Amino acid sequence: MKLPIFRKIAACFYAVLLLFTLILGIVFVYLFREHTIKIHREQMTGQAVAIAETLSRYSGNRTGVYRMYQRLLEQISVVDVWIVDNRLNVQSMCSHDTHREHSRQNDIPPLPPEAQAIINTVLEGTISFGREFSDILKMPTLTVGVPIYDRFSSVNGAILLHSPVSGINDSIRQTVYALCIGALTAGAAATAAAFLLSRMFTQPLLQTARTVALLADGKYENRCGIAAQDEIGELAAAVDSLAARLSETEQERQALDRMREEFVANISHELRTPVAVLKGSVEVLRNGIISEPAEIAEYYTQMQKETEHLERLVNDLLDLSRLQDQRFRLEKTDIELHNVIQDVARAIRRVADQKSVRIATDCTDADCLIFADYGRIRQLLIILLDNAVKFSPAGGTVSLSLSRTDKNITVCVCDNGPGISEAEQPYIFDRFYKASAGSRAHSSGGTGLGLAIARQIAERHDADISVVCAGGETRFSVVFTVK
Repeated sequence: MKLPIFRKIAACFYAVLLLFTLILGIVFVYLFREHTIKIHREQMTGQAVAIAETLSRYSGNRTGVYRMYQRLLEQISVVDVWIVDNRLNVQSMCSHDTHREHSRQNDIPPLPPEAQAIINTVLEGTISFGREFSDILKMPTLTVGVPIYDRFSSVNGAILLHSPVSGINDSIRQTVYALCIGALTAGAAATAAAFLLSRMFTQPLLQTARTVALLADGKYENRCGIAAQDEIGELAAAVDSLAARLSETEQERQALDRMREEFVANISHELRTPVAVLKGSVEVLRNGIISEPAEIAEYYTQMQKETEHLERLVNDLLDLSRLQDQRFRLEKTDIELHNVIQDVARAIRRVADQKSVRIATDCTDADCLIFADYGRIRQLLIILLDNAVKFSPAGGTVSLSLSRTDKNITVCVCDNGPGISEAEQPYIFDRFYKASAGSRAHSSGGTGLGLAIARQIAERHDADISVVCAGGETRFSVVFTVK
């Protein structure tokens, strides 16, 4: 059976309260009893000493002694008083209920050894306490014995004061009764406190449970909204953090799905044109619709171009897929960027000469050593130079520069071709991005994956790649961090 946490907290609260009350009551009753007995004993001792001192003044006159004794007994209403001589004979006694004198022979049974021991201790000059007279007086009794001195400071008797313990027990019972009333009152107050405390603890937990249930249903926008500075607050904060991460993950998943759909659509679009051209050319050649050798050669040339385009597209897709896979390891070594710059400049010069575009290099004399994959860095720079040559006007210049600071090594590729609008610059590194008509990024002839591959290569080398268009110049920069 499911037991709500509210009941568990209330039960624990009541159990602790009951245990606390029980222990406190036992300790309090014990200390109160001991304290009461101590005070009562001190009062009895004071009374006995006063009686003994008075009797000591009149020790030579027995008649006067008894007369004084009678007056003292009239002042004492709560104790029994015995006067014992130094031969253990009870000379006089007075009961607190009748105030009448009795003889030892009529009212006092033989004293037990324990009672005689108390009297002997008093006759030796020591004030003594005990409960050994309870059996003689037929009730629980506290006895105080005080010695009586004569005018020569010798002990010639003892005063014994007997007080029933029933008065002390009554006080203790009244105290226990008051303690029980207080415990019941505290229990009533604890009921309200337990309810409020349980609500205070369980309400945030219930709110957190509801939020978790909503998160389990895929509603990641929900939050606990609990700002408590305790363990429950930490739990709620952890759930809110989890909800935020789930929301981000869901957004990334949706973006990935859209990207996947766009990627499939782009691939389909890129493949449709060359496949259609190849299919049409093959059908024309197979059906013998054309017979002129020049026309046949033109069809073969077109088919070769489309095949080469498909090959480049497939190769670029493979490169991009590998670079995005972190398990694909690059063959990194210490390479000198001066050598890479000279290599790519030689490789692109033949293409540039066909458009009458000049390749200008400007390299620093400082060492530019980086830990990188030579082939991939070369591929990155070839992509940037190929685009720069492609969009440069005939007779233009493409500059390739290398510079270094204490922290960074920067490679820049600049051209004076048509620029890229500021609105389109953040997207040119996306796969198959198509810009507006007339823009440089809209031009055809490539696979639409070159800059995406360049960015992946830069990221795999912890480098930053960016583009800036200003003053009729388009500048691509790749910044490596000096290790």
